[in-house]
Amino acid sequence: MAARRLIIVLIALFAISVAAAVIAPDRRGTLLGDRSERASTTTTASPTTSSTERPPGGAAVSGRIDASAARPQSVEARVGDQLGLAVASDRARLVEIPAFGVAADAVPDAPATFNLLLREAGTLPIRDADSGALLGRIEVAAARSGGRR
Repeated sequence: MAARRLIIVLIALFAISVAAAVIAPDRRGTLLGDRSERASTTTTASPTTSSTERPPGGAAVSGRIDASAARPQSVEARVGDQLGLAVASDRARLVEIPAFGVAADAVPDAPATFNLLLREAGTLPIRDADSGALLGRIEVAAARSGGRR
């Protein structure tokens, strides 16, 4: 008899939690924060750029970096390009690109992969998240006039 009451109480609690989940507001967010909000607050302070500016149209570019190389390798792209980047490693490590606030695991049989929209010219470091060692760079050049490559 006590077991039946316990089961009824558990079912009632489950029903209440399902109802609460349906009624509660949706609170989706990213693990590392919404970069677009941070970017818009920093660009509005600058008189030369605004948060509504769009980068010029670019191309889909792919690149590969070997994180185990003796010297850090580079991948070249232009502002507005969509970069598909693979970072291979001969050992397991967490690879991060601090400028975008993203990180991914790389293991010997599966490289860390990133899909990045390049919005600003400059050099973006690719680092080992644990040691901080420089693994490579993304060299982003200014967009060509006309927006085409």
